[in-house]
Amino acid sequence: MTASALRMSFKTDRPLFPYREPDYKGSAEKAGASRRTLRIYFLAEARYQGEATKEAPWSGQVVWAGKVSAADRAKILEQLKLPANTGPAEWFLTEFEDQWAYKLAPADVYFSRSANQDTLRRPPVSRYVSAPYPNDATAYALAIAILVPAIWLRLRHKCAPAG
Repeated sequence: MTASALRMSFKTDRPLFPYREPDYKGSAEKAGASRRTLRIYFLAEARYQGEATKEAPWSGQVVWAGKVSAADRAKILEQLKLPANTGPAEWFLTEFEDQWAYKLAPADVYFSRSANQDTLRRPPVSRYVSAPYPNDATAYALAIAILVPAIWLRLRHKCAPAG
């Protein structure tokens, strides 16, 4: 299964993400799925926060927040086929991530300017990988340099005439 980005454009009084959808719980249970990851990339003049209702707050969290460079802004507008004067002159990207359970959402997610305007970055990802054999030619060259003379001397000693 693959997914792709979805761009939605519509007029609204407040920025929102239409979070409601049909109840897929039965289908998700049959597939053995209990959660899914939803990422929302929010471009605006500042860092934003998302909220659903006071009774059932949105479980999404900000995982990345920062200013977008002028070059990246131009690239984004070009890829989206939007005019260069779209939106504010300077952009701030807020990335939200929600490990969403397969259940009905209580409401759409509405966005408002956050009191927190700090930059946020994901922690670095470190992967330690080990290989069953060395992948450096130096190890093999050293083994050859040690073994070949020893084997050559042994064969030469065995093949030498007695006496």
